[in-house]
Amino acid sequence: MSALPKATEQSFQVVPKPVWKRGLKQAYDLRDLAAKQAIALDQLKPSSDPREVLSRSQAILALIRAWESASDRIRILKGVPLPGSRRPAPQKPQRQSLKPLAQWNEQPSPTGKTTPIDQQGEGTEETT
Repeated sequence: MSALPKATEQSFQVVPKPVWKRGLKQAYDLRDLAAKQAIALDQLKPSSDPREVLSRSQAILALIRAWESASDRIRILKGVPLPGSRRPAPQKPQRQSLKPLAQWNEQPSPTGKTTPIDQQGEGTEETT
């Protein structure tokens, strides 16, 4: 005999699925049903009676609207925004890069370039 207790119905808890998952499954089912019915109506033998042609086209139109509505519900339940509705956050302006400072052994020249002090010509040294 094992030390584990026997499993009974009371020891298991039934956890219901979240409501949005059931809604998502229902939306998929409705979308699939609307598509199947629209295809079935389209595959019927064409009629010469204008009233029947009109009623078929209205039925197909209603099924197309049901398909679009179910597809939109699926998008909403998945949390996907409409195309083009999400805008990127404004970016901060990038920091301007600083010019490198002259090294302790370099002296800036009027042209903006730095040259090492020990490589400068004889006539460029300042006298005090």
